[in-house]
Amino acid sequence: MKKHEFIQNVVTIAKENEIKLTQDTASKLLDIIEEAIDGVIEAQDQVTVMGMKFSTKLQKGRTGTINLGSRAGETYSTPNKIVPNVKFIKSKKDSLSR
Repeated sequence: MKKHEFIQNVVTIAKENEIKLTQDTASKLLDIIEEAIDGVIEAQDQVTVMGMKFSTKLQKGRTGTINLGSRAGETYSTPNKIVPNVKFIKSKKDSLSR
């Protein structure tokens, strides 16, 4: 589903619930929600919204040996880093599972 189709779906559901919402307003609202969630992740905090838990986690660095190509036999290492993490909460996951 493309973004504009999703926004049309949101507007239709809003109208069914007697809420006046235009496609432009719905699009801006989704952008604002995305920006707010990005702020939470940048702050390395967590928030549960829309049935999903947005957070960060530590991805440990790795060390190993290159096995292929002209650099075979060389060792490499990657540093630890903080990466975004998104998970469905259990109740939402259970309700959507078929």
